[in-house]
Amino acid sequence: MVAKISSLGPITINSTTIATLGWSFSPDIVKAAQFHSGLQYPAIETTSGANPKVTFRCYFQDIWALTGATILGATTFSVYLSAYTTLIRDASSIHLKLALASSCVAAIQIMSASVDQDGLLIADVEATLLANDSTTHPFAITTNNALPALTAEPIKHTLGPFVLDTVGIPAVQSASIDFAPSLQVSRSDGDLYPRIAAQTQGNPKLSIGHKDPRAVLGTLGLLGTNVATSGIQYFRRHDATTGLAGASNGISVTLGVCRIVPGQLSAEQGGIATQGFELTGLSASTTHPFTVSLTATVPAAA
Repeated sequence: MVAKISSLGPITINSTTIATLGWSFSPDIVKAAQFHSGLQYPAIETTSGANPKVTFRCYFQDIWALTGATILGATTFSVYLSAYTTLIRDASSIHLKLALASSCVAAIQIMSASVDQDGLLIADVEATLLANDSTTHPFAITTNNALPALTAEPIKHTLGPFVLDTVGIPAVQSASIDFAPSLQVSRSDGDLYPRIAAQTQGNPKLSIGHKDPRAVLGTLGLLGTNVATSGIQYFRRHDATTGLAGASNGISVTLGVCRIVPGQLSAEQGGIATQGFELTGLSASTTHPFTVSLTATVPAAA
């Protein structure tokens, strides 16, 4: 029998199907080889359970519209592998689906998002699978599925300028939004699979790569400076018809009062010197330090 070739398919979260640039499923099986009685080799390998999760990459606005900055408990979560026959993707219902079993939950959170000059703002996302009972795996596999249509073509964004206290620092070459959430997943009572989890904290940071160390050092000094009102990183939106990146309906990520510090300065023969800087989000309450707008007007870089 000839092997069946499969490739990437979309992802469905609750009632929305989004585009993905890649996904991986980690069974994360908890097992241990057991040695005893002075024997040279293990007599048995015990399996006490698993902590399954899915990680995937997608366009930032798609996932932000579903999860926001914290976490989503999705009751529908399905990932697909598209099957190929006679050299092309098959149009019939023969595709593989990994989907939440009945009454299970996927705890979905954005881990980070990043973009370079001329690139697209892409999010790295993690979905932790929580079971409904102690012995039934939260994922069920079927191989007779049609591929779902996307709910909408994804909205795409690229890099934009950074503005500190209403003044731009032109020469941004990259931006990374690190949400850094901490999800505590618990298994107890001999359960094979986790049934509860809690997002207990986060350490969000905004990191900017920059091609003008003189401007960075002139603004921040060697030990950094306080943000008086706001630090804002913008992302330009690509027009859905022309493909051009413009100022309308962009994304802005705003941090309020915090500290902004310079990063590593480096220069190489024949290259352009670079230096980054970083802002750590602060909050005295349960309000997330990042304020994100999907309808921002992106200013000029200078």
